[in-house]
Amino acid sequence: MRIRLVIAIAAIGLAGFASSAALGRLGHQLACTTTVGKVDGYHVTAGRTCGSVTVGATLMRVETLSTKGAGTDTFHTVYLAQCKMGPGATKDVVAPTAKIAIKHLLGNTWCRHTSGGPQQWLATVPPGNTITVSGSLVGLSSSEKGSSVQVVEGTVTITSRRAPAPVTVAAGQQVFLPATGAPGAPTTLVLSPTDQVSVKELQVGVVEMGQPQVNEHLRSRAETTVVIVGDTPASAKRMAAQLRGVKFSTLTAAQVKANPSAVGAALTKLKAHSVVTVGDFNAISPAWDTMRQSDLPAGTAIVYATP
Repeated sequence: MRIRLVIAIAAIGLAGFASSAALGRLGHQLACTTTVGKVDGYHVTAGRTCGSVTVGATLMRVETLSTKGAGTDTFHTVYLAQCKMGPGATKDVVAPTAKIAIKHLLGNTWCRHTSGGPQQWLATVPPGNTITVSGSLVGLSSSEKGSSVQVVEGTVTITSRRAPAPVTVAAGQQVFLPATGAPGAPTTLVLSPTDQVSVKELQVGVVEMGQPQVNEHLRSRAETTVVIVGDTPASAKRMAAQLRGVKFSTLTAAQVKANPSAVGAALTKLKAHSVVTVGDFNAISPAWDTMRQSDLPAGTAIVYATP
């Protein structure tokens, strides 16, 4: 089943964006009243218009999520399996209409949609680009100059009022949508180091959050035990020192590589349902693949806790 997404290019500058009368009426009716998803994790400066950002907080239709500075926000909705906003100044409106899954206003957001998920869409207002996604991992990056759509998995089709025919963007490609004018031709995908982290997290279902937010994560799941995997013994020990009233077991990425069943065994022994990973991305991310490929207990969450 296909999904469509909406990008709002900052054609009138970073301070604000034009909204249609229909969207305004829908926002008045549904803002902060209709549940559409949850916050999975965040880091420092993340905000929302329908309450405080906490791990496990319920997201509402038509509310705006934002990050700034080093802030990130990872969330899911009934339409999107997982999205990650930021870092940097980023804004998204969650489910602004019955057909729009997310309206991307500013900054950098990556979303993963699974095949067979609910049919929704993303688009661009202005200049009126609609992005139809089917089982895709796609990045949306917007500024006052326009928006880039980057496709890692699946295929997206962009329909624009400014182009005579739809533009198809395949996996491994990206396309630029200028604030004025028609979409450009697809080019080879180029991922920044920040993009590479976001893509990897979404590919393996890892939720990034600040180390102080790990306690929130455990409370939101009513968990009092956890397994910690660090790139070094020292990083695992520092993470453990921040936990409050929680029993834990620690491992290193090297131990996980040497014994892929070690994490599952530790989870079972503690009756834990979360793995908190810490350390350098390049050192710890291979452990994510190892864990996902091993026989972890059902419902196990993998967290990437950053300073």
